[in-house]
Amino acid sequence: MSDLQRILVPVDFSACSRAAVAYAAYLAGALGAEVEVLHAWRPPQELGPFLGEVKVTDPETGERRTLAEHVEAQARGALDDFVASLREQGIEAGASLVEGPPKRAVLEAAETGRYQLIVMGTHGRTGLAHALLGSVAEWVLRHVAIPVVTVPDPQHETRGAAGTPG
Repeated sequence: MSDLQRILVPVDFSACSRAAVAYAAYLAGALGAEVEVLHAWRPPQELGPFLGEVKVTDPETGERRTLAEHVEAQARGALDDFVASLREQGIEAGASLVEGPPKRAVLEAAETGRYQLIVMGTHGRTGLAHALLGSVAEWVLRHVAIPVVTVPDPQHETRGAAGTPG
């Protein structure tokens, strides 16, 4: 058995995240490791006062609940889908839904979760978009003490990098 037993995969539900989960599944399957999928969400109140208390109707159930409850339920459902997909491949998997900033959530998980590897997607933003939006993956690379594998956005063409055409 490999020393790599636990893989953390932070996700934001983008195509990059799906690619990262797929790569983690490949590694976990080959090495017999387990995968923990992590999503950090911010309550709508952070976008404006009282926004999280706005009532919405769930389109699937017709249930009325606050926007914050709706956002959390949607995130939980998406995480459960990732975990179900991993388990269908015979991989031991779990999920963590954490309220708060993604950088802090990943750092705390890396420090306390006994993971040997983090696999995460990267959007490949450059220039102004990178300066304004930042990069969680880049920040994680600089601040965690365990290895990090970044998986590029499958829709972002990379040319000229090592191992790529161009």
